[in-house]
Amino acid sequence: MPTQIKANPIQKDIGRSFVGKSVMGFTITAPSALTDELGPNGVLQAMYFALEQRTTPVLISALHTTDTAFDFYVEGDFPSDDYNDDGTPVTIAEHMQAIIRDLGTVGVRDAELAAVTGETVSAGINLSTTTVAAIANAVFYADHVPA
Repeated sequence: MPTQIKANPIQKDIGRSFVGKSVMGFTITAPSALTDELGPNGVLQAMYFALEQRTTPVLISALHTTDTAFDFYVEGDFPSDDYNDDGTPVTIAEHMQAIIRDLGTVGVRDAELAAVTGETVSAGINLSTTTVAAIANAVFYADHVPA
């Protein structure tokens, strides 16, 4: 017999995750367009690799905001903490921003590398001014209540 899922009006302001874990969303904005940085040696790949060392991505959006930004959703609920082990609590967004900024200039491809990979020649993008911001109301709790 089919059942009907009932909504709980008390939880109208709490997002839900159905992947078994809580999920948080962030918008990552680079200093310039990323449209030529999609290949294996591109800036996006470098950012993804750096972030997946600290988080578990569950969703990555298409580029938006004149191709300088994308949304990055990660598994887990991250309160402010001493993620850098320097005695200073920061938000996970601040920590992710520091990880990306520490990459410096990435995506540099000379003509020889571009000929092998099929990518375009690039002087790279300096990520030292990249921003990471938590998306408002983009925390989805697995158990429907904040952890």
